[in-house]
Amino acid sequence: MSAAAPTHPLHRLLGAKSPEDREAAWTEFLEHHSKLILHTARRASAGHDDLMDRYTYVLDHLREDDFRRLRSFSLNVPPD
Repeated sequence: MSAAAPTHPLHRLLGAKSPEDREAAWTEFLEHHSKLILHTARRASAGHDDLMDRYTYVLDHLREDDFRRLRSFSLNVPPD
């Protein structure tokens, strides 16, 4: 295997050094996980507006403090 950057979206997000790389990795993370986040938010929502409010709330909190919540998550996917 090469010594290239890890391929899992969470690894790329947490390893991004520049603001541009972090934004690109965040976009990739959302492409990979948005359906799950939306599904989870939908389970506790009363309608479309409520769903979107919950989805936005989750995204805001995941981004907070340089992805603190995601950094505390233990990922069981080894980097490539």
